[in-house]
Amino acid sequence: MDSMASSSAKELRIVGTSVRYSLNIFGDLQGKLTSASPQSAEPTSTFLNAGFNALFGAQLGGGFDALSELFFESEDTGETVADAERLVVRWRGGPFAIAAGRMHTDFGYFNNAYHHGTFLQLPVRRPAIILFEDFGGILPTHVIGLQASVKASLDAGVALNGTVAVVNTRNPTFNSVPLVNSHMEKGVFTKLELVGSAPGSLRGGVAALFSWIPPASAEVRPALPDTQIQEIVSNVYLAYPHLPFNLDIEGYSVMHRAAGRTWVSWGGFAVAGYAIGDVTPYLMVDFIKVPSTDPYFWSGPGRAGPANAVTGTGGLRVDLTPWCTLKGQYELSKPETFSKIVHSGSLSWSFGI
Repeated sequence: MDSMASSSAKELRIVGTSVRYSLNIFGDLQGKLTSASPQSAEPTSTFLNAGFNALFGAQLGGGFDALSELFFESEDTGETVADAERLVVRWRGGPFAIAAGRMHTDFGYFNNAYHHGTFLQLPVRRPAIILFEDFGGILPTHVIGLQASVKASLDAGVALNGTVAVVNTRNPTFNSVPLVNSHMEKGVFTKLELVGSAPGSLRGGVAALFSWIPPASAEVRPALPDTQIQEIVSNVYLAYPHLPFNLDIEGYSVMHRAAGRTWVSWGGFAVAGYAIGDVTPYLMVDFIKVPSTDPYFWSGPGRAGPANAVTGTGGLRVDLTPWCTLKGQYELSKPETFSKIVHSGSLSWSFGI
């Protein structure tokens, strides 16, 4: 997405100075057919507006730049809601960079590379483990805080990237992002990545977020009321974002500790595709496993926790033009709480300019 923003940059002159800016928009319309599942005893089908995304960037001069992202999505009620997904100001000088604001957590490769513009990614949907918070994802895929990074060139055309950030802790409920957080406790994010110097080179690394989840009342968290929870999110990944072959393998764990007990959730995915001209066949395998006793993910009256499942996906992406693509995919999923295999087919017509 950042490369698209760079290539579409324009120049705005104000009182003798100039600012380079870019505006990119993305849209996705989908149709889906699903067999009987834990959510419905009968097959279901639907057409949906999967979202409209606007990305605005600006080169402010002196090494400063800014980025904002708005995502418009349709609720089940039929209403359209606009979310400010990112708002970041950044300074870059040589190998160093400092950023502040609301940003995508720099886990792995996928979460930062594709953002909310589904046009850019291979599969129709995001892997279950890195679903966004308001879609039921278990990871803090967004953070608000201050981040510093450095890039060190090593021998043989390899670079070492290091990142550290101080960020707000999570909300008492897991499916939202804390816009304001007055707790003195903050989270600390760290990441180390090895990457080749050429664009699209093989890259791999590890990342971790050390944080705290604030206490919540018995109404919100009946299994563990009025108790702070320690959280450690760990990530390891290997990615080859290249053409014609594209590969991304990522694994995650989320550990919660409180009141002398420990709960560990797991998840991961592998996505691979091979471009043959304008056609890219792809495969994806993803899984998620959350213990039903975790007091954070299973909090609130009548609230269901994340859907544990293993899913295999096969699909085809056809680039109709450089700015418009058609994707079709078929999925087989085995939910932990359902005796049958769930079959689903999806068709996505998306664009990005």
